[in-house]
Amino acid sequence: MAERRRGQAKTVERSMPAPTGGWNTRDSLSDMREEDAPVLENWFPGQGKCFSRGGFGVQATLSGSVDTLFEHNAGANRILLAACGGTIRNVGAGTTLDTGFSNNRWQGVNFNGRSFLGNGVDTAQDFDGSAIADTTFSGPTLANIVGFAAYKNRVYAWEINSQSFWYGGVNSVSGAMTQFFVNRVSRMGGNILHMENWTHDAGDGPDDYMAIFLNNGEVIVYTGSDPASWVLIGVFRIAPPLSARSIRRVGGDIVIATREDVVLLSEALGKGRVVTDRSKISGAMLEAAQSQAATFGWDVCLYPRGGYMLVNVPQSDGTYDQFVVNTAVKHKPWCRFTGQNAKCWSLWNERLYFGAGDGKVYLADDGDDDNDAAIVLDGQQAWTQFKMRNRKRVTATRPLIQVAGTVSFSRGVGYDFTPSIPVTPATITATGTAWGSAWGSAWSAEDQVDRQWRMASGHGEWVGFRLKMMTETQVQWFGTGFRMEAGTGL
Repeated sequence: MAERRRGQAKTVERSMPAPTGGWNTRDSLSDMREEDAPVLENWFPGQGKCFSRGGFGVQATLSGSVDTLFEHNAGANRILLAACGGTIRNVGAGTTLDTGFSNNRWQGVNFNGRSFLGNGVDTAQDFDGSAIADTTFSGPTLANIVGFAAYKNRVYAWEINSQSFWYGGVNSVSGAMTQFFVNRVSRMGGNILHMENWTHDAGDGPDDYMAIFLNNGEVIVYTGSDPASWVLIGVFRIAPPLSARSIRRVGGDIVIATREDVVLLSEALGKGRVVTDRSKISGAMLEAAQSQAATFGWDVCLYPRGGYMLVNVPQSDGTYDQFVVNTAVKHKPWCRFTGQNAKCWSLWNERLYFGAGDGKVYLADDGDDDNDAAIVLDGQQAWTQFKMRNRKRVTATRPLIQVAGTVSFSRGVGYDFTPSIPVTPATITATGTAWGSAWGSAWSAEDQVDRQWRMASGHGEWVGFRLKMMTETQVQWFGTGFRMEAGTGL
């Protein structure tokens, strides 16, 4: 064998796992773990792989912007309500329940077989599963009620721009309500934004509390069955929530999308405003909140069937993205969904739906395309030195991708934190003998893993790989291989 010439660069192979650590906007580019990603759009990080998000299709065509979706859930009676164009509609039946409303942005609660809805402008509504009518509660100004809650066999309501709430009798769905003031314990003023039942383990077992969120970030927590004899647990401070819909009960805890981050109430109250363990999307949340905090559409929705929770995020161009966390794996990785221009979200019969400004209700996580359009996938893996501080020249890359069908993609290699632009096109066609030995699973001949090396160019100390494609079929990404020449002479 011929002796290698002095100074000749040696070719080595290295690999990186798919970005299963998820989207990271918190850490600097040089401090990310190799399984993280500064860009991860429509790639859903799972266990050992990332895969393309599910698509969506039209469920119903209505009229006007769909600003509210709400599931009435009473026994076997599950109905999806939609508010748009001054109407409240039964989506499944395709019927209009009532018209003439001036605001389509309702907040509500299921209580004692009924659904109560308020929007702060129109008279609060009571839906019994078949018909909707003005609520017959008395005490508050019914047109000012902007939200409802339920806690320990009572319904609660609060008015727009108010420092007090109202509560009904035990199991009551009508009649006189009693006023309760919170401005006597609030330390910084502010108005009630939302109220939610919170289950928290205080050390001697789980207890149920009522958490009252003010728009300035104060959280007032009470316990007890009768508000007349409630015990004040404390007044706490978190970053201001972005909307009433950005506060959602998830299991026994409460998730809040704030101006600084997405937090759990149990963790936030333990740390106050000084939060040391920020989420990996805290940078993106802070940036979005700085420009779009006052824009309608902030929403949080838990989707157990799909194993994720999403935060709906308004964009400066009038569209909406979703920051999505995989709740089914231990490390809870994040990603970003784009292309789903949703103004509101709701579950209905355990499936996920969104309402859009085009007057349609869409079924999400359904199929592999977006209403017959391709889904755009974009992933930038973490910058890495491959544990070699010298400069290196990447000569070829091999993203390990499994597809069902034919997919075209672009790839690019960037150096020293200059973002790569995927410009090198390639095509994967699912043909030939099935291959599945690498991860201990078998695929059909229609589901192939592409193992082809493709040429690359450029050199630097830090390397970053980017993968982009448009797909109408399921795609899975297992990792990326690199061939490179390393040496001091590059």
